[in-house]
Amino acid sequence: MPLHVLMDCRMLLGRFSGVARFVMSLANEFARRDDLRVTMLCGNDPAPTGLLNSQISTVTTDFRKADRTPIRRLFWEKLRLPEIVRDINPDVFHATWNHGVPPASIVPSVLTIHDLIPWRERQDTAWEYVAYLVYHRSMRTSFRRAREIVTVSNFVQSDVRAILGGWKAIRTIHNGVGHLKDDSPKSSDQVGRRPFALYVGGHEERKNIAGTFAAMQSYWATYPEPLELWLTGDQDSLSPSAARAFQQIRDRGLIRFLGNSNDEALKQLYESARVLLMLSYDEGFGLPAAEAMAHGCPVIVSNRASLPEIVGDGGILVSPEKPKEVATVMHSLIHDPQQRARAIAHGLQRSKAFSWKDAASAYVEAYHRVAARHGARHENTTQTVANFASRRIHHSAS
Repeated sequence: MPLHVLMDCRMLLGRFSGVARFVMSLANEFARRDDLRVTMLCGNDPAPTGLLNSQISTVTTDFRKADRTPIRRLFWEKLRLPEIVRDINPDVFHATWNHGVPPASIVPSVLTIHDLIPWRERQDTAWEYVAYLVYHRSMRTSFRRAREIVTVSNFVQSDVRAILGGWKAIRTIHNGVGHLKDDSPKSSDQVGRRPFALYVGGHEERKNIAGTFAAMQSYWATYPEPLELWLTGDQDSLSPSAARAFQQIRDRGLIRFLGNSNDEALKQLYESARVLLMLSYDEGFGLPAAEAMAHGCPVIVSNRASLPEIVGDGGILVSPEKPKEVATVMHSLIHDPQQRARAIAHGLQRSKAFSWKDAASAYVEAYHRVAARHGARHENTTQTVANFASRRIHHSAS
């Protein structure tokens, strides 16, 4: 019988983040296997689109977008999640979203931790401090309950060991990178436009969009050429520091906000951009950098957090606080044909280290390990109870 795994897919509500791409990519790999039966635990929206195999079943719950806040999520996971998992009764529960592990007595769980970034974020208000305490409690409880802990990078693993403790075995399974599908012709909106640098991701403070704007300002001041900056997301979602930096840019017509971009649009963006900029202060993995390398786009990334580990020699590492240095590197990478060719070749080679197929296989092994340990523990408990009962009966007879 195939192993029955229940995957937590509630994060598919809302913006399609890196964690959402992680879940959908794993689900599509699982759909190709006949040794696994997967049920996706979803929120109250319709079943997610983009699955390669409709045989993967989905369960709709009463989890809403409003429940994504730390406090509401904690209460939902405490009050509703155990009941739902108990009713479905899988062999293994995969908590894919940093926490949300139900009590271990229900089913054995694998927990994926993508980062511990909220541990380092400032709490400027009482509400932010309360949210931090709730997150703190949720992470520690899930860490304690999970039968196996997986992190998406060695950097995150070190973080987890330092903050949550090294008393548990923790494995690193890197995210994968696949060539994004694109069945459509090149968009006329991109063909023939001026060259552009690209940013893909969210706009939180840690993403250092303000530093990206500063690097572009330095570029425009030093090299009078029409290089644009294209960013996923919209202006209204900029962090406070990025919003201030944006208002100080004189020629804001060189900046274009792209909104939410699907796989087809991202593929075109990676293949059309002159360079990807990712000057984050903190990242758990850095999927856009890996995806850009896989699509032949040179990358310039921060020398912080997980990015050196993921990019390796496939990109150029820079200090996120030195916009002039970033501008110089960017100009050289765009205009030096030999350096550009080397960067593309190294990036393509480096991206081969990340495979969703390999990641899925590693997770399947983890599922089987925790299921086997759970079965052995159940057998031992049953035998212990039987032996105790036998001794009691023998004692009574005597």
